[in-house]
Amino acid sequence: MLCNVESGEEYRRNLEGVNDELCERFGWGGETDKEPVRLYMHVLRKLRQERGEKSARGWKMDAPRNFVIFDWDDTILATTALSDISRATAGHVPSGTQSLATQLADLDRTAVEIFEIAKRMGQAMIVTNSSAGWVEDSSRAFYPKLHKYLLDHNVQIISARDLYSQTCPDAPYRWKSSAFSEVLRGEGGDCLNVTVLGDCYSDQYAAHAVHRSICDQREIVMKFVKFRVRPTVSLLQKELGLLTSSLEKILNCKSSFDVCISSSSAEANGLQATF
Repeated sequence: MLCNVESGEEYRRNLEGVNDELCERFGWGGETDKEPVRLYMHVLRKLRQERGEKSARGWKMDAPRNFVIFDWDDTILATTALSDISRATAGHVPSGTQSLATQLADLDRTAVEIFEIAKRMGQAMIVTNSSAGWVEDSSRAFYPKLHKYLLDHNVQIISARDLYSQTCPDAPYRWKSSAFSEVLRGEGGDCLNVTVLGDCYSDQYAAHAVHRSICDQREIVMKFVKFRVRPTVSLLQKELGLLTSSLEKILNCKSSFDVCISSSSAEANGLQATF
């Protein structure tokens, strides 16, 4: 399923740093500054096409290793919404407000449940384009149960920004693809079953790009779950609730796909109905 286009602004944000090399690599003849949305869709379409051609070889996933890679901001934590609240209240997020406190406590419990499922079925990790320490600090502030879970279970947290911003300063869309590639190439075994969850189209690009670079050498299934960009706290509650009931089925699937968790059909019928 192709994810819904949410706004040209989102594409532009995630295409910051796109250069002539990317255009040449994927055969783009347009202008990046005037047609960023079309460029990004062109790149994703090319990656999907190549992924489909290579998956058609008929590989059999025999005892694959499961990897679940989570984005953090606006995927697990409603960072944008909380930042907006903070700005509206002169820099103080009123966590003591009953409705918000209740929502955050619910999200905290749900996030722990999601990571428990992911850890039970494979290896779970967080890869973020935020600076190192942000996931730990923000989870301590807003998700104390999840913060403890991440520490107790040694969940790996990777700042793609800290690792790759110096080598690719003008191409933030490459940070995560580089991080994904390093993690997956360093794992043993012939079969990989990878699920990436994120709100940005750069997360989707990274998933497709890494699948493209690895699938010639190893058998790999790549699944991408797209969250809504800049969700409200209540919308993120719905998204994570849907994910909780669907994650095990997603991880067990041995076919590559993209699914948009925030589509109207997902909200109306449950995530299972969209793939």
